[in-house]
Amino acid sequence: MLRICYTSQATDAGNPGQLLAITEASWELNRLAGITGLLLFDGRRFLQALEGPDAAVADCYGRIARDERHFDIRVIFNTAIARREFGDWSMRRRLLDQTRREAFRQTVMGDVAGVSDMHLRAFFVGFAALGEQ
Repeated sequence: MLRICYTSQATDAGNPGQLLAITEASWELNRLAGITGLLLFDGRRFLQALEGPDAAVADCYGRIARDERHFDIRVIFNTAIARREFGDWSMRRRLLDQTRREAFRQTVMGDVAGVSDMHLRAFFVGFAALGEQ
């Protein structure tokens, strides 16, 4: 299995409908491909972990990298894994509500509490703590 974790910026961060369309389409494609993971969005930036069969994850990341709705894509991890860290989530998503920044951070901390890779966990907790500052 493979895990790819990346950050990117949304080209149209002010368009919540576009974000919803991206995440709903991703959820279904990931479910069908056996990909699990977590997606965070802070109003401007994404942090996403994808994990699953090597070819499926590589193909999914390739689509993301070519998608014009993202830019400044930076891979944090691209590594073989023995087990999934994100359980059965086809793609859990967490979106920052600026009025509830602390709730976002607490929710993400709960989501990644069981992640055994401390570096992966730290990226998600740090991203959630910084939010769109």
